[in-house]
Amino acid sequence: MALLIAEGFDIYGYNGQFSSNNCVLDSRMFGGPSATTLQTTEGRRSGPCIRIGGNTYGIQSSNYWGIRLLTNKADGTFGVAVLAEYTGTASGDMIRIRSATGATQFDIDVTPAGRIRVKTAYNGTVLAESADGVITFGAYQFLEVQFTCTGTDSIQVWVDGTEVIALTTGINLRQSGAGGFGQLLLGPYSSSISAFTDWDDLYILDSSGDAPFNDRLGDQKMDGHLFTSDGSVLQWTSNKASHYDAINDRGSTYATYYNESDAEGECDCYGITPNDMTTILAVTIRAYCRNPGGGTAKFRPFVKFGEGSGDVYFGDEVTLPADTCDLREYTWYENPQTTAAWTKTQLQSVEFGWECTELS
Repeated sequence: MALLIAEGFDIYGYNGQFSSNNCVLDSRMFGGPSATTLQTTEGRRSGPCIRIGGNTYGIQSSNYWGIRLLTNKADGTFGVAVLAEYTGTASGDMIRIRSATGATQFDIDVTPAGRIRVKTAYNGTVLAESADGVITFGAYQFLEVQFTCTGTDSIQVWVDGTEVIALTTGINLRQSGAGGFGQLLLGPYSSSISAFTDWDDLYILDSSGDAPFNDRLGDQKMDGHLFTSDGSVLQWTSNKASHYDAINDRGSTYATYYNESDAEGECDCYGITPNDMTTILAVTIRAYCRNPGGGTAKFRPFVKFGEGSGDVYFGDEVTLPADTCDLREYTWYENPQTTAAWTKTQLQSVEFGWECTELS
């Protein structure tokens, strides 16, 4: 499928902090100096967001939050909500596209007049620019960018669903040669440390796969949920009376409170309490997991409909190598029981879990 990243930042961080040191369970994420914090109460619509304090040179001075794709891509589409505070001096480029090896491909910045610019690099050549001021400082807006990065390059930009940079071709968005699209960096707008730039509700696609995940999605809400109840199958060992309390543990105590399986075929499952939502495009289940042993651990996600002998549908098996700690996830693009879009009512009545399939 073409949905590469769907991130609302709702389940990361602790004590208000978000940095590479506080996010050891997700190797996709990187960056984040002390000026970068995860706000636990100030997201756009629900839950936290990424908040980055100002810096004179922004991304150029390594003041950013970043995420890696699993593989290098020749094209990309991303959408993200942004709220930029402005104190009179811009810090530089707010968004950077890099190759998988970390080489800059192109940057996006916003002028003090609110015009969006696409550039070859920090202080580089301007390749495309919106005609008018389209960014309103101090207010959330949803920015979407679609581009190819193959040598025959193009870019198109929307703000709140309105095209602000028309399809622009004949430009070079591949400054590092054959590198492609492998990393997305988000940085601050203002140079003042007290002026924050907030980022929320991020999605990243490429053009492969099936609709709607092969083209621009429009404004989306990425709603993260922690489990709120134990399910009907609890075979893993837990060091909390309620297993979901251990699953939901965040921060530095992730290795203190946990659910653990030492037998193939064991399952644990849990329920959620969905937030307000209408159309649901996809549902992703995540596991923050640790394999402290010398072998390989494999497990697979499942969704269970009803208690007892209710229908169970499994996702793809995932692997955690020896002595590793990382995030694993699986996405259901439709309800596997109905083969139609998910509904909030269905999410209220199903259980999501993981089965241990191999310990070797």
